[in-house]
Amino acid sequence: MYTFDIFLSSFVNKVHFSFLLEPQDGYKFVKISAGSFHTLALTENGNLWCFGTFKYGVATHHNPAPGHSMLVYAISKSLFDGPIVKIACGWTHCLVKSASEKIFSWGRGDYGQLGRSCDQSHDSNPQPIEDLQCVNSLRCGSEHNLAITDDGKLFTWGWNEHGMCATGDENNVVRPTQVKAVSNLLSVDGGAGAGHCFILCQDKD
Repeated sequence: MYTFDIFLSSFVNKVHFSFLLEPQDGYKFVKISAGSFHTLALTENGNLWCFGTFKYGVATHHNPAPGHSMLVYAISKSLFDGPIVKIACGWTHCLVKSASEKIFSWGRGDYGQLGRSCDQSHDSNPQPIEDLQCVNSLRCGSEHNLAITDDGKLFTWGWNEHGMCATGDENNVVRPTQVKAVSNLLSVDGGAGAGHCFILCQDKD
């Protein structure tokens, strides 16, 4: 897996390839997800790795000096209840799904994007989102999230200043909440941008 940086200005558009990243446990990377300044990578045996510039606890309990970057930092298996099967990154938070069907969140939480109790601006300890079950698809926007369940229900939570959680208002959503506007349809896929969302639906019949 290669990582690279893109620098843009009115005079130059360059892509700088940096280096090849390899996990240190001998297993191949199979999934990646990028946040604002960090990236999660998942190996074929369900191990989780993180690299980038870490803020708001996205590297869990490892906290390098502000502004410092680390390459391929292993996130301890002991923080979860088993192998990881799905990953998603927002700008400053992370969501993962374990093989036992639990959804864990950590990172920045002051917009409700962790989907659970968070008494501080962030939480570096992955914790399960108890209100979310049987999730088939996870998508992170900047500070908000989409989740689609196995039976086609759509849930949203987090930052809602522009109405991207589809609750009918602009109040932040602190717990996964089913979107009523599409409750009569099956949600099959979705996407989340910085301040907007799309959802692909089909009829239930």
